[in-house]
Amino acid sequence: MEIPEDKLQLVREGLKTFFIAPDFTLLPEEYLEEYFALGYECYAIDDDPYCSLKAKIAGLIATFNEIILFFFIDRKIQGIYWPQYIKELNAKYKGKVRIGVLYTKRTSSQNCRELEYQYLWDAQLVCGCIPLEYQKTHNFLLIRKVLYANQANGRRKNIRAICDSGCSVRFAYNNETFTGDLRDVSITHFSCVFDREPFEIPIYEKIEQINLVIKGQHLTVDAVHMLRRKLESDTISVFVFRNIYDRKGLNTDMQKKMQSILYSITTENTKKLLDQLFLTIRMRLKNKDNT
Repeated sequence: MEIPEDKLQLVREGLKTFFIAPDFTLLPEEYLEEYFALGYECYAIDDDPYCSLKAKIAGLIATFNEIILFFFIDRKIQGIYWPQYIKELNAKYKGKVRIGVLYTKRTSSQNCRELEYQYLWDAQLVCGCIPLEYQKTHNFLLIRKVLYANQANGRRKNIRAICDSGCSVRFAYNNETFTGDLRDVSITHFSCVFDREPFEIPIYEKIEQINLVIKGQHLTVDAVHMLRRKLESDTISVFVFRNIYDRKGLNTDMQKKMQSILYSITTENTKKLLDQLFLTIRMRLKNKDNT
């Protein structure tokens, strides 16, 4: 099912990191969710027989405003000579795309120095030439440092998940029940559009026992009404979560649950976008071959 255009634009937002042709024995795919919890939105992109890796990368660059690409250069991909391809890609999109490379650590320090010269000095990559080891925990911590050093969380402090029509909010206030649709949610706040405009709720008013339904899961939270913004057709209300100590944020158990939900929504939305993108590319390549 295709993503509506208004939602598509929201999904495109934010800095995204793509691991290209990854070796999951060195960097297991489940680490991507752990990086997400740290504020880094990361995805794996692989080669396939129907859509070339070069075509996919060109599609990523055309689709997203801010991306970082990390290439696993030990992986052999038909039609790609990594040093030349990465150097040309970096020269063409310098300033728009940031690039780094990952490889299995060599036994020869001279060989490592040669790779660093080739990619850091000759190709002028800015995101590093990173040696990985056959110790997954070591690699996880190393990549975490690399993501931090490259500010891979972008300008946002928290990743915002874009909600669909199945996500809702409901609570009681002054003996009235308010219901509405969630627009987006993060680890710190949510925004919604009420079925009717709740002008009775003052700004900075704390609401307790708010029931959120997100992807079929029910969460009960407290939050402060922080902002109301009038758009063309709707009025958006923004609420900031408060924990049991009346501080900004969620309780620890709820935070873990919310992180899992946010990861599920965000990756599902982005993967739908990528599926649409790669299908379009495949059809274009197929039509080109038939002409």
